[in-house]
Amino acid sequence: LLRGATGKAEVEGLVELLYAAPTARLATAAIGALEGNDSPLAREALRAALSGPHSSVRLAAVQALYQMDIAATP
Repeated sequence: LLRGATGKAEVEGLVELLYAAPTARLATAAIGALEGNDSPLAREALRAALSGPHSSVRLAAVQALYQMDIAATP
């Protein structure tokens, strides 16, 4: 539902959800919604997720960051 959200408030909400997600499932959902959003705020949140306690969240963050880098490569 929020995948591809680009509005400032939407992105900030997803970032807050990622930082405070009570479950790995919610955190990975937030990461999925942030995929493709190349804003500095989204990248910072994804990098922070790399040090989270859940391996599934770390993996999703790595994949999202990798896809962002692939998309940015000419």
